Amino acid sequence: MGRPVTELSCTEYGIFRENTEGLYSEIEYSPLSPDLGAILSRYNHMDTFAGTPADQLAAALRVITVKAAGSTFAVAGIVTQRYQEPVGA
Repeated sequence: MGRPVTELSCTEYGIFRENTEGLYSEIEYSPLSPDLGAILSRYNHMDTFAGTPADQLAAALRVITVKAAGSTFAVAGIVTQRYQEPVGA
């Protein structure tokens, strides 16, 4: 776990990350079912894996909700406003 920043006056930027969704949702498929394989094969970048047997492939679903993404942006906005340097400082 990262260390929390306690003094922001010397910080030039921050990274806000939502870590209960996206790849953290742990929705994974292995081996790929024929239906999922057919859906994924519609994407050009999947050509790289053409001919690879389904039992040698895995896929992870990235889940992102408006609620969680919005919460992350809201917190980032609050912190930015709180520690924003006055114009001309």
